[in-house]
Amino acid sequence: MGVIFKNKKRKEDIKLKKIIILFAAVVIASSLGHQINGGYNDPRKSRPRHIHLK
Repeated sequence: MGVIFKNKKRKEDIKLKKIIILFAAVVIASSLGHQINGGYNDPRKSRPRHIHLK
C-alpha cells in the first residue's frame, strides 16, 4: 500500500514541476520579447505631433 501512495506522490510532484517550468518559460519568453521590442514606450513620445493649421 505504501508503494502505491509513494508512486502517486511522485506523479503529482512531476506534474507540479512541469507546471512551474512551463510558467517560468512563459515569463522568460515574454520578458525577452519585451526587450526585443524596445520595452514600454511613453505614450506622449510615441504619438505623432499634430500640426495646427490656422
